[in-house]
Amino acid sequence: MWLSFLSFQQMLSYEKLKFLVWNNVHALPGWQIKLWQSVHFRRLVSHTYEHIPLYRILWKERGITKKTVQKMSNLCLLPTVSKKTFLESTPDKYVYNYSPIYPYEWLSTSGSTGTPFRFIFPASGDGSHDIERLYVIAKRWRFLEWDGIPFDKILSTNVVKMGDRKWFDLPGIYVHTEQLRSKPGETLEQVRALRAKAIFGFVSKIIEFCTVVRKHNMVGKISFPYCSTMGEILTKDQRHFIGETLLCEVYDRYSTEELRTIGIECREHSGFHLSSESLILEIIDENGNVLPPETEGKIVITNLFNKVMPFIRYEVGDRGVIHGRKCSCGLATPLFTVAGRERTLRFGIKNLYYGDVNGLISKYVNAILQWQIKKMSEEHVEFLFVKGDTYTSSTERHVRATLERLLGKATRIVIRAVSNMQLTKAGKTDVFIDATKQDVL
Repeated sequence: MWLSFLSFQQMLSYEKLKFLVWNNVHALPGWQIKLWQSVHFRRLVSHTYEHIPLYRILWKERGITKKTVQKMSNLCLLPTVSKKTFLESTPDKYVYNYSPIYPYEWLSTSGSTGTPFRFIFPASGDGSHDIERLYVIAKRWRFLEWDGIPFDKILSTNVVKMGDRKWFDLPGIYVHTEQLRSKPGETLEQVRALRAKAIFGFVSKIIEFCTVVRKHNMVGKISFPYCSTMGEILTKDQRHFIGETLLCEVYDRYSTEELRTIGIECREHSGFHLSSESLILEIIDENGNVLPPETEGKIVITNLFNKVMPFIRYEVGDRGVIHGRKCSCGLATPLFTVAGRERTLRFGIKNLYYGDVNGLISKYVNAILQWQIKKMSEEHVEFLFVKGDTYTSSTERHVRATLERLLGKATRIVIRAVSNMQLTKAGKTDVFIDATKQDVL
């Protein structure tokens, strides 16, 4: 049995073949990957031009027709879109066959880039829910297949899921934040009894779980072969802390709500391998020009298979780098790294950039596990952090000196250790909080 509720053998032979081919595209030679992408790109462009008015209008403004972009090499001619593009339009302009009574499923991003963004997928009431689950799991847990675990075994693998919502994923148990905080001992015993093969969730959730494990002297008693992190930037000290606490191999995953899994690490942990059977990745500059490998810029994604609400040259709000080197694991699918959100916190005429702060603080391996900067006023900022094992008074002096250099010595800086980070509604840790506004920046 491939699924407890749907035998793989019961699937239509066409659907089975389509899934098997799709799931192995990323492991093909580079030229075959590009051929696959090219075929599906042409189909996507043709469909979008005919049926999605928003894109057709944007393309016509640039003099672009279907013939203009029949080749994938001409993808760069298309304008980029973003959440703002959709927010300034209406669903009837960007959703295929849109109707108020059509069975679509509306979902929403967490709003970590500024504004929650509602997007749409086909509802699963048409009987495709089980098949869709295969595609979700294949990308999310691909590193297990790379480690030699057959896909049918992966589907029946018990996992511990950290978070406050139901994940469309493998069997196992959910550990909710409030449950962990209110009943830590009972929760740890429940996790230990499951003997799960993996644990996964937002980085901040896994860090909090590890902190509880250490506090209750359960290191060595609760362990997993694998840990899968996502949703937030994973630093070197966090990876070390998790691996040392749970005696596990940590695999980071890069994903967004609207695009699902974009890339995931292999055992080399030298970057994310692109889900190239489904996505095309570009890195662009501020003017929309495509940048060469090893150059940091804006991450732009084209989803080859979402024809209900196409995302073509979609700016996700992160910065990253495509690497020119081939991973030593042997996969030809593009390797990339993510620098983080394009985040700023404004203080008068000064801007505090996420990269400036994280780049310096990340030097303190295992000293600062998590951090947040909260703007209390134009002259008052709080630096909140969770202590790591190697934290000392010199760490605090360094943090203060860094913030004074970035904001000026006239700014009142309060540095405070906390046991847990303030979470967003989506359960993530937001590194910048503007307490002078109601909304998190």
